[in-house]
Amino acid sequence: MSDVFVSYAGEDRSLAEALAADLEQRGFGVWWDAELVESDNFQDAILAALSRAKAAIVIWTKNSVTSNFVRDEARYALFHNKLIATKAGELDVIEIPFGFQSQHTEDVLNRDNILRALKKLGVQPLDFIETLKVALEREGVPITTTGDTIATEQLMQELGITP
Repeated sequence: MSDVFVSYAGEDRSLAEALAADLEQRGFGVWWDAELVESDNFQDAILAALSRAKAAIVIWTKNSVTSNFVRDEARYALFHNKLIATKAGELDVIEIPFGFQSQHTEDVLNRDNILRALKKLGVQPLDFIETLKVALEREGVPITTTGDTIATEQLMQELGITP
């Protein structure tokens, strides 16, 4: 399960990738559009992920301020009280789209403040089993669940562990 949604303009993929990787390393479940595959209905998949997320981190840059998709995602997150606004260092707050300028906006590289904002929204790192489930699902490994835990034998097999 991905509690964190990352919104960005395609030209800024490296910023989003670095943020997502950093948060995942810290144990957070992160969704960004790298999860999309060609057969997905992009709008439906994005809305579903944004709806499920407890927090949406928007990365405002010179590219994203003109993106209707980023604006829509930010508007949805703001309405649902899950917006964490960040910006690239070179962007002046006055360049952020009207309606979002009054939001506290953190530098996207300031991970400590982003982590504090996540905590304030009730987003916690995944436990070990959830982290494994997310990693396996991302790799396309089908998993069997019993209640909230992965079937032990299957997990051991996928990890190459022999009893």
